[in-house]
Amino acid sequence: MKKIATVVVGATLAVAPLGCAGSDDDAGDPQTELAALLNGDAPVGVDSGCISEKTAELSDEDAQFLIDNFEAESADGFSADLQTWIAGLDECVDLATLEE
Repeated sequence: MKKIATVVVGATLAVAPLGCAGSDDDAGDPQTELAALLNGDAPVGVDSGCISEKTAELSDEDAQFLIDNFEAESADGFSADLQTWIAGLDECVDLATLEE
């Protein structure tokens, strides 16, 4: 997943861990954990809030699946919905900023 996200990010967005949106009540849920993983090494131009909002859309099961498969080198075995979700992360990147 990390390599998949990096490719998506590298081409159109970049992902890694930084801050997660949400209250302390949400700490420890899979969506928050996934957002932290994705926002971790995000370059300038990646909207961490957008990443956090998108991860909040996932079910606990889908978020946990992505966490468990974060080091996957391809999306083989990922549902079509998760592949679409991953591709949608490009909405969280300001390409103009990345090109600078």
